[in-house]
Parts: sequence; C-alpha cells; structure tokens
Amino acid sequence: MVSAHAYLKDLIYSNALPAGTVLSQVELASALGVSRTPLREALRMLQEEGLIRAEANRRCRVAGFRPEDLDAQYASRLLIEALGMRISLPQLREADVKEIGDLVSAMETIEDDRLGQSPGVSPDWIELHREFHAKLISKCPETLIEQYRQMTERCERYFTAAVRPSNFGSSARHGEHRKLFESIRSGAFDVAVVANAQHRTRTAITFLAEAAIDFEPVAIRAALKLISAEPDARPSASLSEAA
Repeated sequence: MVSAHAYLKDLIYSNALPAGTVLSQVELASALGVSRTPLREALRMLQEEGLIRAEANRRCRVAGFRPEDLDAQYASRLLIEALGMRISLPQLREADVKEIGDLVSAMETIEDDRLGQSPGVSPDWIELHREFHAKLISKCPETLIEQYRQMTERCERYFTAAVRPSNFGSSARHGEHRKLFESIRSGAFDVAVVANAQHRTRTAITFLAEAAIDFEPVAIRAALKLISAEPDARPSASLSEAA
C-alpha cells in the first residue's frame, strides 16, 4: 500500500497538485482514508522536503517556484553527482561503458528524429537521460545514490512545471553527452566529472535565465567552481601529521 507521503509527493511532482494548492488536513484525511496522525507525519515530511508550506488553521499550501530553492538544491546535486562519479567511474566494467554508449546513441536517435518538430523534449528521451546520468554514479554507496535521487526529484519538479523554458533540453546540447561518454571511454575521468558539471550547470542556468531573469545562481556557480578546481595531489602539512 502506498503511503500518504509517497502518494502526495507523486501528485506534487506530477503537477496534479500545482503550486499554490491549499491542502486541508480534514479533507485529505477523508480523501486518503487515513487517520490524522499518519497524515500529519506525511505533511511534516513534505514540508521538510520543501514541497509544501504550513499556514494557519492547520492548512498547508503546495510550494511555488523559488529560484533560491532551485539554486541550493541544484548546487547540492552537482556536488553529490561529482563525488559519485569520482567513486564510480574507475569501477566501471567494459559492459557498463558499452551500456552508457548505447544510452547516448539512443538519445541521439530520438533527437535526430525530432529535428524540425515543435520544441520540447520527448518522454522517452527524458527517461534515457535519467538512466544515462544514473549509470555514471552506479558504483558508489547506496546512501549516496539515494541522496542523488532525492535531489534529482526536487530539481526535476521545477523543470516539469509550467515555467519550464522552451529550449530546456534542446538538441543543441546532446553533443555534450557524446563528448562526456568519449571522456569516460578513454579513461579521462577527471575530465568527465568537470564536463558533466558544466553540462548540468548550463541546463540550470538556461532554465533560470527564463524563469527568474534577475536571479543570480551563486550556489550553482560556486559548486561548479569547486568541482572544476585542479585537485592538489599533496596533502597539507596538518593533514599529513594527523594521518
């Protein structure tokens, strides 16, 4: 049986409960057939996830788009993904690399088939895109993968909302996936990590440029700077002594 939290979360992510919708605990308990205690726990979890905001009279409202939220969430995902890639990429087997290449080819085929059509992104392409990026961190600890999944869900909620820009996911960027794959296949893992962060950052900044034209994504830019920094192979004196 699906929990009240999972059910409501799915409705919010799918935009079936759009931003601004008022949620009455009395009405929700009746509609879901649950008591007030598990419902309050579900709402508490949704509030912690930034999906709803508490109001007076025990009501809640589905949270709307706030650029500062996306900035913080996306920056966190950039850092988690970079860490996951640095752990996973050296552990990829030949079969894993082939699968990544097949995903890139499948995305390119969909992009080529859609040339000249109306703007937008195919649902099939979106699913392949998710699989592609998930594969890049597939060898890291499960806890890290779960954190990445949660941050991805939160970020994608904004991208699938009504404010989504027309050129998000445009075919102009699909060549970046091919270059990223070639870096992985050649064993240039540091290059791949930075290339992926740059690719992800372009997507977010493109979105924010249309959805919040005057907003400066300082967290996203700072995360990219951290990921792109040249690693220092020599530990500091204090670290050496501590070891």
